Amino acid sequence: MKPSFEELLKPICQEMGVDILAVKLHGSGSSRKTLRVTIDGVGGISSVVLESVSRALSLQLDAYDNVDDAYMLEVSSPGLNWPLETEDDFRRHMNELLQVNMEDGQSFTGECHEVNDGFISLQNVKGKSHQLAIESIVKAVRIVDWKKKNKEKKVFS
Repeated sequence: MKPSFEELLKPICQEMGVDILAVKLHGSGSSRKTLRVTIDGVGGISSVVLESVSRALSLQLDAYDNVDDAYMLEVSSPGLNWPLETEDDFRRHMNELLQVNMEDGQSFTGECHEVNDGFISLQNVKGKSHQLAIESIVKAVRIVDWKKKNKEKKVFS
């Protein structure tokens, strides 16, 4: 029995310090198939890491022939709109600015400073912390803090 794509790729990703978020084979019939692998890591994924992981995964996939037809490998980062749903998701994006929508209709924007026992601690720009139950979050995504990015840019210029 052939191992699943995720079983083949997960050890390599772990060795390279990234997490697999999704593995999907797209295309059917006579159309060319695309194997899409979405990866993420603490602080996000750089283009250098994407390239390295893509090469390593390609070598692993070439060693195993899991697909009868030709396919194209596509390795990508999740992007800003990828939903954060698990404690691991929130841990990867500690100290990053998040937009969080709750079941009760409340919305919070702030930096994630702690993840523990099913809760995240989100601190808004005024310094107020909110303890939010992950199970009550409807949607949580990363957002860009342009003020912070511009300050970092000036420091390194």
